[in-house]
Amino acid sequence: MKKILIALLLLLPFGLSAEEIPAAETEILENNGILVHPDSTYVYGNTEIGMRFASNKSVDDIRSWFTEKLGEWSVFEQFGLWAIYVGPDGADFGTVMMATQIAVSEND
Repeated sequence: MKKILIALLLLLPFGLSAEEIPAAETEILENNGILVHPDSTYVYGNTEIGMRFASNKSVDDIRSWFTEKLGEWSVFEQFGLWAIYVGPDGADFGTVMMATQIAVSEND
């Protein structure tokens, strides 16, 4: 089964270099309304440049979960990118890239 890559791209001024997410980092995610899928595993990254998670769940399952849980966020699906982001519906690619977002893609 292919693993799903879940990328949390955050625009927050904090760093992380450990293999496990420290409690303080988890608190930052929670305080900013950033969810982590319960069936995902932290891979690497930080809140300054983005965090990567992996899951054995299907792409559709992961995307549906985020869409259900973050219903007030908007969905962008163009150029091979699927992302749920904080911002107005119909935003252009550049705006989505600058927004707090969660991108879900299949890791080939």
